[in-house]
Amino acid sequence: MKKIIFDTKIVEIGKDAQSMLNNNLLILFGTDAPEILRDVCFMHNNKDLIGKISAGDEVEIDDQIYTVGYVGNVACSTLSTIGHCTFAFGLNKKQFLPGTIYLNEIEIPEIKLGTIIKISSGY
Repeated sequence: MKKIIFDTKIVEIGKDAQSMLNNNLLILFGTDAPEILRDVCFMHNNKDLIGKISAGDEVEIDDQIYTVGYVGNVACSTLSTIGHCTFAFGLNKKQFLPGTIYLNEIEIPEIKLGTIIKISSGY
């Protein structure tokens, strides 16, 4: 049985965040994102990560389900401390960045104010 280990809501959208999403990257940051990064981020309201994100876990964005293919080695710590991680849609096996969670699926969701993002783990 999967358990929700992270649950947050988008509360602010940077003016260039959609262009990053169009390039298969969803950049999350807590509401205290540095000014220099705010334009490219989707700001959310929670840093409480309960557990570790691993390959095979599920990311739910509103009602769309994505499967985690790979987790960069600092993605969990930056998500839980400063609310930051990047979701990359479509697993790129050539290069893995440390703060990125790679999702197997490539279909890009619509992200708007109020979008809910949940991460569920079966471990």
